[in-house]
Amino acid sequence: MSVAIKPVAATPLAAGITALGQPDITYVPDREKWAKRTAQRLADDPKLLSTPLPEGFPRKLDSPLVWEGKDWTDESQWVYDLSPAELKEIDEAVRHFHGKAFFFFLHAGFS
Repeated sequence: MSVAIKPVAATPLAAGITALGQPDITYVPDREKWAKRTAQRLADDPKLLSTPLPEGFPRKLDSPLVWEGKDWTDESQWVYDLSPAELKEIDEAVRHFHGKAFFFFLHAGFS
């Protein structure tokens, strides 16, 4: 069985309310909101695009840990197939711990 992690929509604390001074950024990328934020930042500071990178900051990252979309040609490179035993273990762990978080925090001194 293949398991791919899919993004889920963010749940706002309250509809239409964002933290004072914080950008309206959700878990799922929103290109339209990004474009509006970028346009506003450039309107606020037209020199922003000509601001140099900080001293010592690399112009290009080059490492075996750096990858681009073209490097990933096969879904098997990023999808991990869970075995039935692994799925069963995860299911049992979730069932075991479901509803126990509050109990843990009270007894671990996190109150």
